[in-house]
Formats: sequence, C-alpha cells, structure tokens
Amino acid sequence: MGAAVALFVATWPLASDRASADGVYDPDIVKAGIVVQLLRFVEWPAAASGPHPRVLDVAFVGPSRVADALRAMRSATFRVRVVQNASEIGQAHVVFVSRGADASLAEILRVVAGRSVLVIGDGPSAALRGAAFGLRDDGRRVRIEVNRNALEHTQLHVSYHVLRLSTEVRP
Repeated sequence: MGAAVALFVATWPLASDRASADGVYDPDIVKAGIVVQLLRFVEWPAAASGPHPRVLDVAFVGPSRVADALRAMRSATFRVRVVQNASEIGQAHVVFVSRGADASLAEILRVVAGRSVLVIGDGPSAALRGAAFGLRDDGRRVRIEVNRNALEHTQLHVSYHVLRLSTEVRP
C-alpha cells in the first residue's frame, strides 16, 4: 500500500482543482475524482464484509452530477445508484448526500447509525452536521473537510495520509 499512498499524496492537490477536458473548472468532476481516491484509502471492518468489499455500493441520495461523473468512470470496484430518500439506502457502503438532499442528512445519519457506512456530504456544512467527510467548493477548488468524531463512529479505518490532507471540523 506504500506506493499507492505516495501516489494519492502526490495527486490529491491535482484532483482538488482539476479542470474538465475543455479546460473549464468543473467541481462535480473534481468531487467524483476525490471520491474515487478517497475510497481507495478506506478499510471496512472485517465483520462488515471482509477486509475490503470487492464492489462498493455507493448510494447517492438525490440526483447529482457527481454520480453521473462517477458512473462515467466505469469502475469495477464500485457500483453507483441514485436513491430518493434515506429508506432506500439499504446495505450501501458509502452514502453521498447530494446538495439538493442535504436537508435529509440527519435522517440519513439515523438510518446508518451503528453501521460501517462512509457518509460524504456535498456542501459547506456537511461535515459540521455529522457527515464523515464534506466536499466544499470555494469557487477555485474543492476542499475536503473531515469530522473525525463521525468517522470514529463508523469503525472505518481511513489512511492517515487522507486525514492529513483534509481540514478537520468539529461540530
């Protein structure tokens, strides 16, 4: 994993302000790239589904261009689906709370409480409101915020290198 960590650390700053193919900054493409990189450095507890699930189930609550960008990557390591509310999350490993669904974050957190589910929120206050990670677009780049308390409750192990490159927020 050492070489992978070095690659992650080296490419993280590039991913956070990467432009689209036409050279225009597109925060949704950047966020999709960050999610992919982030998932490479999360370990789920063995009791949840083995050392690391073969295919991660990523549920997007609400429509999102980030989900579209992730689908376009056609990865064999994750499956993307869009759900309309927290009751449809099922056995997702990752829940991405889209901007339009941020009002339902509290309900989503109740549904996944006590489970090893990584909750990522799209917006400036997602991590402050209980998501493990929040992606905040400041107009020039996407910033990653981490709520270590929320992350600790998931029993997921996230590489120190990811945490070091994120901004810690405390509710």
